[in-house]
Amino acid sequence: MITWHPSITQKILLSYLIIGLLVTLISLTTVWELHRLDQQIIIWDKASHFFDAILELRRFEKNYFLYNELDDLTEALTYLKQARELLAQPVFLDLAETKLLRQTLTLYQQRLQSYSHFQPTQNHRDFQQEEEIRKLGKLIVQRAERLSTVERLDLQQSISNSKHWLLITLLTLLLAGLGLSRWLTRSVIQPLRQLQQRMTAIAGGQLTTLPLDSQEQEIIALTAAFNQMLAQLETRQQHLHRTDKLAALGTLLAGVAHELNNPLSNISSSCQILQEELGMAELQWQQELLTQIEEQTERTRLVVRSLLEFAKDREFKQEILPLLQLIQDTLRFLRGQLPTGISIQLQISETLLIYADKQRMQQALLNLLKNAVEAMGEQGHLELIAKEIDSTSTFSMSSLPQPITQAHPWIQLIIQDDGAGIEDAVLPKIFDPFFTTKPIGHGNGLGLSIVHEIITAHKGYIQVENINSKQPHQTGTRFTLHLPAPSIPKEK
Repeated sequence: MITWHPSITQKILLSYLIIGLLVTLISLTTVWELHRLDQQIIIWDKASHFFDAILELRRFEKNYFLYNELDDLTEALTYLKQARELLAQPVFLDLAETKLLRQTLTLYQQRLQSYSHFQPTQNHRDFQQEEEIRKLGKLIVQRAERLSTVERLDLQQSISNSKHWLLITLLTLLLAGLGLSRWLTRSVIQPLRQLQQRMTAIAGGQLTTLPLDSQEQEIIALTAAFNQMLAQLETRQQHLHRTDKLAALGTLLAGVAHELNNPLSNISSSCQILQEELGMAELQWQQELLTQIEEQTERTRLVVRSLLEFAKDREFKQEILPLLQLIQDTLRFLRGQLPTGISIQLQISETLLIYADKQRMQQALLNLLKNAVEAMGEQGHLELIAKEIDSTSTFSMSSLPQPITQAHPWIQLIIQDDGAGIEDAVLPKIFDPFFTTKPIGHGNGLGLSIVHEIITAHKGYIQVENINSKQPHQTGTRFTLHLPAPSIPKEK
């Protein structure tokens, strides 16, 4: 069975069509009702004029009988003619009451004319004929009054019906408008609002594919376009990660060269001594030299392995990592570039663990440490402080992107330097892609943006603040990272 799913445009046009048809139908019905009222007003007006003419007829009839003046008879016949003309109009032709009135008026006219031919005087009057004429006149008055009353009551009933019809019309339009607005809200506005909420989430960094849960063609097309854009955006972000990693590798190579130079020098020196003293030195001393060579070789292997792990591409994979060892491995890459005037202090327990992707977390830490070193110049003090906290203690900050509701513990890592700090005007923008305060050619603005993305991918949070805004006698920048602690069952 084929079902029809109208588009948003078709739904809006259909709503306009329904409203238009309702308004047209109600307008035509109202016009017809007004026309009917107009006809009834005309009938009532003519019935009133007819009744007035009959009353005038009776007045002149009485005067004629009293004074026997021909002028009164002439006036009576004039009003009789006027009443007959009113009764002969089309609006009265189909009324049953008018047939009796016409017959009575004809008989009345005949009797009145017959009486006028008699030419009575005050001493010679035909009282019997006068009485018959009066009875006919009285009957005409009663029927005329009944006709006027019936038409007036019909008009009043029609006006009352028109009021009810107007009320019903207004209620119908109101209910139709409410029904259409609810239908449009459910089928048009709600899907658009849901799409807006999902786009807002995308703007906040949640690059999840939009589900196709709507039947509207426009929303389906818009959702497909957004999903395609998200796929391209994800691909480009991967390229940005790779670009940032390649930039970081240039920094690592200098540190690796320094890290490799010391153990290789020790290996070379030990080998030369062994060659010169081979067979002449004590065996224990030779074993010590070989042990040193083995230790320095292992140290070199660890440095090379760390570099290879950082350089190779792999999927996002989290594992439980000792935080102190992770930071020490990252600092090893920077040792060769650290000025002699910069000191580093670690306040991190060996028992602190995080659940993270080692490669990406190293990339984030390396960016933060590089920025701190560059901000301090040739002299400074860098502190890394970590501790475990819970969501009900100090970790309830209103400045976080969203409130913390998870009950599990968190690892708080603070990286602070005593450099020049960051200008307050640019502080809210430092995590924006391609934003940099460095001169052209000295930075692409990707470092902190990728740091923010990596921390967010780990379901964590990162904040930045100037230390001088809290402590006037101290300058520098403080980055605070909050990462979920791994759930490890404690030994009983």
